[in-house]
Amino acid sequence: MNAILLEELTPVIREKLQQLANAQGCSIAQAADLLLSKAPFSKNASGKLPEPDEQEAFFMQFCGKWDKETADAFDQSTAHFREIDPEMWK
Repeated sequence: MNAILLEELTPVIREKLQQLANAQGCSIAQAADLLLSKAPFSKNASGKLPEPDEQEAFFMQFCGKWDKETADAFDQSTAHFREIDPEMWK
């Protein structure tokens, strides 16, 4: 088995790995190995790559969600980026 060195992990990633390690009763390195073995690019037991919905579910555990108020505030503050200036495209 090859070794993988995980350096300079962000606190959030380290905490996620620690949570997984605690839940699985294993080390952080073993938790990282577990995640990599389940990664979308990894073949499953039947030798096939996971379906797209399985890939999305894998990545969603690392994604945050905004509440409506935060999303609306973001949309409002970035609305000017979605405006098209017809003069620029002549």
